[in-house]
Order: sequence, then C-alpha cells, then structure tokens
Amino acid sequence: MLIHAIYNNNSQKLTKQTKQTKALSIKKIPFLKGEVVLLNIDSLAAGGAGVSRHKGFVVFTNFTCPGDSVLAKITNIKKNFAQAEIVSIKNPSDKRIVAKCPVFQKCGGCTWQHILYTEQLKQKKQILSSSLGKKISFKDEIIKDVIPSPKEWRYRNRIQLKIDKNFDYGFYEKKSHNIIKIKDCPIADSLLFKDLDKNIKNHTSLKKNYHNQVEVYISREKEIKYIISGNKQNKTNKPDKQNNKNKIDKKAFAQVNEWVNQILIKDILKYLKKHLLPKQTVYDLYCGHGNFSFPINKILNPYKTIGVELNLSSVQIAKKNALQNNIAGLDFIAKDVKSFLQQCKNINGPVILDPPRIGCDKAVIESLIKLKPPVILYISCNPQTLARDLEILIGDNNLYEPVLAQAYDMFPQTDHVESLIVLKLSPKDID
Repeated sequence: MLIHAIYNNNSQKLTKQTKQTKALSIKKIPFLKGEVVLLNIDSLAAGGAGVSRHKGFVVFTNFTCPGDSVLAKITNIKKNFAQAEIVSIKNPSDKRIVAKCPVFQKCGGCTWQHILYTEQLKQKKQILSSSLGKKISFKDEIIKDVIPSPKEWRYRNRIQLKIDKNFDYGFYEKKSHNIIKIKDCPIADSLLFKDLDKNIKNHTSLKKNYHNQVEVYISREKEIKYIISGNKQNKTNKPDKQNNKNKIDKKAFAQVNEWVNQILIKDILKYLKKHLLPKQTVYDLYCGHGNFSFPINKILNPYKTIGVELNLSSVQIAKKNALQNNIAGLDFIAKDVKSFLQQCKNINGPVILDPPRIGCDKAVIESLIKLKPPVILYISCNPQTLARDLEILIGDNNLYEPVLAQAYDMFPQTDHVESLIVLKLSPKDID
C-alpha cells in the first residue's frame, strides 16, 4: 500500500509538473488566435510567406514583403511559430510593387508578384543558404548570387487550365477546387492564349460533375498544342482514353522556362568539363527525355552517357531521338533509379541527380555512398529535400565536399528555388 501511495504521489507530482510546463510554454506565446498584432517583416521563407518576430515568437504572413510593417490577424498557432494574414499594411516596404495580375492572391500560382524582382533574387539566395545551413556545413563563398531569368514575365511555355461546365477556364484557387477565371496570365507566353476560347470549345467534351483539364503548350516546332482530360473534383486526374495517344507528344518539350533551362545546361557542361576524365561515363539519373544527356554526349563526348528514367514514355522519346539523329554512345534505361544503383557494381564517372520535388529515395543516397562517384551534380527544385539528402550523403565523415551552390530563377514571381549543387568526393575517400 505504501508503495502504491508513493507511486500515486509521484504520478500526481509529475502530472502537476507537466501541466506547469505546458502553462509556462503557453505563457511564452505572446498572443491569442484571432488577435491582431503589429508585425515588421524582415525576410521571406520557403513557401513564400514573410517572416517576422513578435516578442521573440516567429510569425509567417503570406503576401508580405521584407521591410513591410503590417497589422496581421493570427490565424494559427503552433509550438514554435504562428501564421497570420494581413489586415492592413501600415508602412509598405520600398521593395513592394503593384502586382500585374488582377487575380493575384486569389489564384494558387504566383506568390511574389508584389515584390521587386531584385529582392526576389536576394531572398531566394537566402532561402537556399538557410535551408542548407540547417543541415550541412559549407563555406559561405560557395553560395553564389541567383542567376536571374532573362524573362521576368511571359516565361512559361506551358500552362494547365481547369474548365467548368460553361467553358470558363482558369486556375484553382489556393487550397481549393474553386476555379479562378482568367483570360490571360502575365507569367505565361501570350501565344498560349491565342484563340484559346475557340479551341477549348472545339476540343473539350464536358462531363457532369467534372472539371475538364487542358494543358496548353508550345512544341519544339513553335506550334500550340492541347491535351484535354477529365478531372473529377477532389479526385485524381483521369485522362480520357481518346487522348492517351497525345501523352508521348506531351513530354516532347523541355522545361517550363526554356531560357533558364539553357543557362542551366551550359553550367552543367562547364562544371562537368572540369571534372570529367578520359574513358569516364556520365550517369544522368532521373534523366526525363534527355534534357541534359543529349548536350552532354554531344559537347563533352564522354566514353558513354547513360540516362536512367522510370517514365517509359520519356525513355521512348529519348531513344527515338537518339536513333533518328544517329547518336552513338548514348544509352537510355527505363528503370527506377534506386534499382539501377543497387544493381551497379561501380560508378565510373560523374553523376547527375535531378529528382522530383520530393527528392531522392533514401536508398538512392545510400547506394551513392557505397559507390562513391567522384563528382555529383545535384539539381533540385526544393531546398528542404535537397538539404535533407545532402546531410545523409555528406554524413559525419564528410564523404563529399560541397564546392558550389548555384540557384537559378526558373520561376520568377514565385517562391520556387531551382538550384545546382556540385559535390566532390573527399580525397581521403578516393580508392
């Protein structure tokens, strides 16, 4: 009985202490949900929101600009940060400008149209530097200034529109399936909207309770192409069978921003040339339809270029392109990158990694650690997953040394950061 009494007393003390600890932590939060507070925005975060600190507590507020002083309503409170929305702008930043788009802040696309372009570039560099700095150590000088897009506007060569039962079209509202109707988009090539009303009506077969989806893009031959599919609201996209024949053609164009894509290709060639040795193979992992593989093979002429891509249609396009142009020394493999690396006995040459936004599978990184390619060029559109993968790849033993972190503004007027990280195998780990 005595033991139970002591146990119960201790449990009560622990419960009391826990409640006191929670009470103390609550006291540290300087506001309540729904409260309006004055915030001074000092930077921008991944995801696009402005960052401020209210009595030491971090607050994220969308559609703010560094230098803004705003009244904002607290909408959500977490353990280490809060989220807020603008009530009014008390003192606008000198970096704040008028957005070009009439549906800016309603459409789920652009996040930074209200910010001076030079400031966008500055903030993207800071986002990349901050993301990497949380996971790995590096010399400050390896983080270069962001390479701007030759076009701040009208840079997109393809868009994806939703169509309702009245043939009105637009983009989804952020975190919603409500269509924001548009007739133009200032970040898209104006050619994409030429005769769009007529072509949508001619190409679209409307279905009950469905939002049709149309992808409009400019082909390599500078022709406007359309791909229509049915998209049930709140459900996964279900392409119409009659349009499946267009799926391969859909993949036959390059990045959304072809101008920045060409700059990125030139830089990859430049850095590969520095590290590529005679009789080495270049491994282009997540190669798509050969965006990097073809120029590498043509300009650098390595012993061999191997492109690996899971998407079969992309590989088919790449192989067809290589065959039609009589290109030798270039192989494309339709396989999951993880499986390909796990079956490799060695890697004889540089590796290019260009994974999707979610980054690399952990098994891919673990295989690279075992295979130890001499140089890795990691292309990323997500600084957070990039930093996570680099932390594992570099490890506690500093297996790789980061020698370059270069961001490219592939998507002006948005918070998306495209970057190239060059990693060199540490001399102590070279066999």
